[in-house]
Amino acid sequence: PRFTSAAHHGLVLAAIAAKDWDGALAHGWHLLRAGRRGTAPREDVLLLMAAVCRQVGRYRAALAAARAA
Repeated sequence: PRFTSAAHHGLVLAAIAAKDWDGALAHGWHLLRAGRRGTAPREDVLLLMAAVCRQVGRYRAALAAARAA
């Protein structure tokens, strides 16, 4: 599970670099589940998702994720 989480983290970062917001959100959901299971640092996942949400204009979701982190 840790390696799978690390792979999704890398895929989120690659999707952000490519401005593939759908891909970033899809892999981000996998990371959020990993954060709940404890296989990824929850705070890091939430901050990463806050950045993705901000980029796609979901400011309330971005703020909520940042606050939760």
